[in-house]
Amino acid sequence: MTTWIPELKDVVRKKDGNEDFANALLEKHFKPIAGHDWYFNGISKDTLENVRKFYAERYGQ
Repeated sequence: MTTWIPELKDVVRKKDGNEDFANALLEKHFKPIAGHDWYFNGISKDTLENVRKFYAERYGQ
């Protein structure tokens, strides 16, 4: 997802040459989905720390 959403935006922008249209499509179809909040609002320090802890516990690093 971290590459797919930005790639989707890039494809729309390249096809139509319109950054605003690409942004509007993403906001209409992806922004309402809670799992995509990171793309529109960034990732909080707490969330990053939770992800880091998860990987440290899972992979021992």
